[in-house]
Amino acid sequence: MIFADEPTGNLDSTSGHELLGLLRDSVRNIGQTVVMVTHDAIAASYADEVVLLRDGQLAGVLPNPRPDTVLAALSSLSRPGGPGGGHAGGPPGRPPQGPVGPPPHGQYAGPPMRGGY
Repeated sequence: MIFADEPTGNLDSTSGHELLGLLRDSVRNIGQTVVMVTHDAIAASYADEVVLLRDGQLAGVLPNPRPDTVLAALSSLSRPGGPGGGHAGGPPGRPPQGPVGPPPHGQYAGPPMRGGY
């Protein structure tokens, strides 16, 4: 199993495309499982299935994703009242900016970070 957290984030487009091709080949030819975290619609389109999360909760699943369907799904998550509902959005295709105000009743936001972490 390969875990890839934003694998193309600091790569130029050519290197990113090559890396995504290697990951895809490892799935097809070796039988590897790849779990990739990304906000990049093109990178996500290399997947067999995209699982959308919003605030740590399942917000949707896209089988056979394409860049345009991933962008549309990310855009709907970032709109107030979308599947995540009531949160500040960001530009389409970019990660949501997070909740506005305190967490909903019953959710623990955690202690403040200390020591400059």
